[in-house]
Amino acid sequence: MLNGDITFVLSSSALPKFHTHPESMSVDDGGVARFKCQVNSVPEANITWERDRTPLTTTDNRYTLLPMGILQVTGVRRIDAGVYRCVASNIANTRFSHEAVLNVTGEASRIYKEPVILSGPQNLTITVHQTAILECIATGNPRPIVSWSRLDGRSIGVEGIQVLGTGNLMISDVSLQHSGVYVCAANRPGTRMRRTALGRLVVQGELPPNPFHTTMPK
Repeated sequence: MLNGDITFVLSSSALPKFHTHPESMSVDDGGVARFKCQVNSVPEANITWERDRTPLTTTDNRYTLLPMGILQVTGVRRIDAGVYRCVASNIANTRFSHEAVLNVTGEASRIYKEPVILSGPQNLTITVHQTAILECIATGNPRPIVSWSRLDGRSIGVEGIQVLGTGNLMISDVSLQHSGVYVCAANRPGTRMRRTALGRLVVQGELPPNPFHTTMPK
């Protein structure tokens, strides 16, 4: 007969309340809308969105859902008006964020508007082999073209690189060489006018596995 105890340290599942909720906004026809929600959970929650309490279809390429709880709508139309909310789900629970109203005003403007970056890349620290997503969404008339570069002048490359929506940069299977400061530029077509925003990506080496705390029998 064995004497002694075996102790395992297990993490429990939880889905706490949202600590960032989407906010209502008014956007001109043809403009850009952005909603954000945020919840920290174990295990990580899957984030989806609803409009007027109906699941939002992602087949329309004007809608971009980023995994960090961000919904972008480009080329906004009157049919996009409605009440939006975020849905977070994991094995523990499902939660709904506060509701936010999107009002679409006026008709598509022909008035010139300088490029404006509504949301640029945030500083991000991740581990090798993970996926990095750097946000960049811009508005203006004519609609600005978003491009990316590195502040140190090195090439971003093409392998594992993908653009999400109209300007978000996704880097798959990151390595230490991807660390650096990234520059998002919103350029007015046919001119040298542009606006920029910076974000630092830090890629760390793999962490050693966290072993179970075990007391073996004597």
